[in-house]
Amino acid sequence: MFIQVRDFSPQEIRLVLWGDSYFDTHTYLLTDTLVTGILWAVDKAKYNNKNSFISRVPKIGTLNKNYLSSGTKTLLNIINHPDICFSIETCGGNALDFFLICIPVIYCGG
Repeated sequence: MFIQVRDFSPQEIRLVLWGDSYFDTHTYLLTDTLVTGILWAVDKAKYNNKNSFISRVPKIGTLNKNYLSSGTKTLLNIINHPDICFSIETCGGNALDFFLICIPVIYCGG
């Protein structure tokens, strides 16, 4: 599936198929309401800082951002890097629902 919202020529498209790996090295958590909403809606997580979140399990506490679900990582990649096309193939239903309703997409593919 490809969703195009802005008109770009094909040579300008950069496609990332492995969103998890890209997220781990290029994306940080932000404090805005869209990001905190995604964290809660998809992973039942709360923002802690740019590199960590608070787990849904109180005994676990704070975890590195790399432990977020693939769906959350994909949504955050799309928000933080709107000039790149990310595969949504690894998104679960909860992330896809959020994606279809709330994300101002530039490009996304799968």
